[in-house]
Amino acid sequence: MSESAETRHAGPAERPEGSSTGLLRVVVAEASLVAALMFYLGATYTSQFYRYFNLYFFSLEFSFANLVVQSLHLLRLPVLLAVLLIAGLAAAPWARGHLPQSSRRTRPLPPLPAARFLPPLLIAAGVLLVFLWRWIHPYAWTAPLALAAGFLLGAPWGAGRRSPSDVRRRTMSVFVAGVCMFWALTQVTRQIAQDDAREHARNVQGWTRVMILSSKRLSLPAPGTVEERLPVKDLLMPYRYTGLRLLAEGNGRYYVVPDDWTVENADPIYAIRESDDLWISLRAA
Repeated sequence: MSESAETRHAGPAERPEGSSTGLLRVVVAEASLVAALMFYLGATYTSQFYRYFNLYFFSLEFSFANLVVQSLHLLRLPVLLAVLLIAGLAAAPWARGHLPQSSRRTRPLPPLPAARFLPPLLIAAGVLLVFLWRWIHPYAWTAPLALAAGFLLGAPWGAGRRSPSDVRRRTMSVFVAGVCMFWALTQVTRQIAQDDAREHARNVQGWTRVMILSSKRLSLPAPGTVEERLPVKDLLMPYRYTGLRLLAEGNGRYYVVPDDWTVENADPIYAIRESDDLWISLRAA
């Protein structure tokens, strides 16, 4: 009897520690999921951005932290409005299912007529937009967005007991909606990256200026690049190159273009590798 009483008495004392550990695990799991999603979106954005300039993403070797930061380019007004719209639509039936009922009223409130017809309409609209994918570019991301909203609204979110079929239906609806949201975010990321790369290519004069000192002559284009031999004897690096702009930097390489570079003419991009024979200076535009 004493042993069982001690066991019962010790049980509640251990609960706060277990609950705090469980909460910490949930926070760590959610933070890891958010970090993984930001890494994926940052990698997608960076890959699509530099693909416009015919540069391979893996040759740049961005770090995990850099790619996570790159995902912040998605903080645009249309993206935030779309996320808020989905969150509001998903929260509406959930909130209605948990409204406090009057003591005289034992039956739950009937669903609104719009809540009955809106999910299938959104799903049908999303399927139609998928078939019209080629013609609704650059707004093709609205197709998976509509599908996600339809599946979220169609899930049984009401309070009270639910049958196993309702639980399975809600789980499947949330899973499909999550996949569609992931699809929509991927499409939005690619579209934003393409627009940013196109805008960046129009402003070559605003890129970081590059000056190179070299011990030997380099095969850089003219007249965009200015080559000078410094009139000083016994210099280790007598050749100076200016008129260059920096596109990207990574893995010990500097990807540069001349001042008159344009993407329309398919002008080449030059990769300058760091070495003891070169001195590379970066300056503000």
